[in-house]
Parts: sequence; structure tokens; C-alpha cells
Amino acid sequence: PPLLITHALVRALFAITDFMPIIFMLAGILALTTLSQRAELQIIRNVGISGGQILAQLSLIALLASLVVTFALRPLSFEAQAWSLLALNAPSQDSSTQGGHRAWFSANDGKIQGRLSDYNTIEGTAAQLIFSDQNNQDLGQTFAQARNVRVLGNVLRGQGQTLDGATLSLNLKLDSPPKILPPTSLNLDLPLAHLIGWVNNDERILLPQRQRTYLIQRALAEPLLAAALVFIAGAVCMDVSTRQSIGRLVFSTLGFVVLSYCVYVIAHAFGINGKLRPAVAAWGLPLALMCLGLALLGVREWVWHLAVKFRSNRRL
Repeated sequence: PPLLITHALVRALFAITDFMPIIFMLAGILALTTLSQRAELQIIRNVGISGGQILAQLSLIALLASLVVTFALRPLSFEAQAWSLLALNAPSQDSSTQGGHRAWFSANDGKIQGRLSDYNTIEGTAAQLIFSDQNNQDLGQTFAQARNVRVLGNVLRGQGQTLDGATLSLNLKLDSPPKILPPTSLNLDLPLAHLIGWVNNDERILLPQRQRTYLIQRALAEPLLAAALVFIAGAVCMDVSTRQSIGRLVFSTLGFVVLSYCVYVIAHAFGINGKLRPAVAAWGLPLALMCLGLALLGVREWVWHLAVKFRSNRRL
């Protein structure tokens, strides 16, 4: 069906945005290697344009493209994925099962307690109502099945079906508005616009403050990570010979990509668990890679200038 195909496409697009820094790095390797094989890169450098200027321009392009992905493409694909998933699962427009949260409520000064399943914080609707059998066995047995559950202010209303099949109406004054229960698994893939609050999303509220701060820092650091990877790729490809295979060069960089990804995953785990400060976990790897790229470029530029000077002296 078209809707299922659309959902698969937007899910794939959202997943691809996680690998954009690596994609930009491979694109930089392909572009610079192609120029080197045609001797165009050497001509550019011989007319006075340094390798640092070339890499700075490529890194700037990767940085701007990554900013577009972070601020536009990723939020749009996330919303499209949520919309398609809702369209696939929702039986009707006015269904009370659209919510996805669990909420706890109490009434009569805590003597009555219960839980709402698939609670919608905007509409105040819930798909299922469960009373605590330990505190209120009568209510738990009376309302074996509850439907049309809605919370209006501090009043919970609904219809329940008893074990005997009879229908009863429920009108319960709550002690306070329902409290959202933390989910079994937090959504750590929220885009930056949702984490900051530019786009309303209930999952942002459920994230602990420290984790939300780290995820915001990581989203802001990803464009720098893309620029750093492109910079390193360019520093490696600056002196590629005209006979060197592109496939061999790309394959040789996979080890570096795997190592960087392992460090990235470890830093991410430490940032989520609070073992590292959010700024250190998010910005440490991009800054370290950028320093490594500058060091590689400095060494290669120094070697290149020595080689040019040596050839000039031999001609003299």
C-alpha cells in the first residue's frame, strides 16, 4: 500500500540522517581523489591555493549542509515518520487511543488510585482505565472494562462494564491532574527542534534534564563532527597519486571511521548515563578530530613544500 511504502521511506530517511557525517566524509574522499587522479588538485595548489584553503571550503560546505540536516531535514523526517505511523495505527480520526502515555491518578485523598493507558495529554482521553485492586477492590471489580475515558480539569469521566455485563457511569473528582509516568524506554532520537521546544512534543518533557541537555549539545556538535571528518579525509587525500585506486582509499579509511564511531558510541553512552559532562561528551570527539585534521594537514603541507623546494633546487 502507498501509506506503508511512504512510512518505510520516511523511516529510512530519518535513519540516514544519523550517518550524514560519515556520508559527507566519503563524499569528500571521492571528490578530492577524483581531482588528484586527474592532476587537477596539483594544478590548483601550484597556482597558489593552499591545501588548507581547499579543505576549509570543503569543511564549510559540509558544516552548512549538516546544519540544514540538523535544523530542517531531521525534524521534517521525524514528523513525517510520526504522521505515517499514526495513520497506519489509528482506526479513526476521533479515536481515544491516540496518546501513548501512561498516567497515574488519585482521588479521595489518595484512597482511590488508578492508571490510565494510552493517555493523550492534549485531549485528556485514555484508552484504558485500571484501578488499583489493592486499595480499591470494589472499584477494580466493578469497572472491569472502561471506555470513553476523559479527564476534564480534575474530573475523570467514563463508562465501565461490570463483570456481569452491566454498564455504569463513572464521575470521579481527582486530587490533582494525572501525572505522566516515565516510559519503559525514553526516545533518545528526538531532533534538535523537538528537544529545544520549537516543536511541541511530550517526549521531551519525559527526558531528564541532564539527558536533554546532553542531547541538545550533541545535536549542536554534529555539524562540527561532519566538518572535522571531511577535513581529515581531505588531509589524507591531498597527496594521492594519479594511479591510486579510489576504492582502495575508501576501504583504507573504513578503519578510521569504525574507530571514530566506537569512540562516538562510548562518549554517547557516558553522556546519557551522566559519567561525563554533557559538553565534554558531545564536543570532545569533534574537537579532537578537528585538531587531528589540522595536525595532518600541517605535516602534509610541510612535506609538500619541502618537496617543491627540493625540485626547484635540483632544476637550478
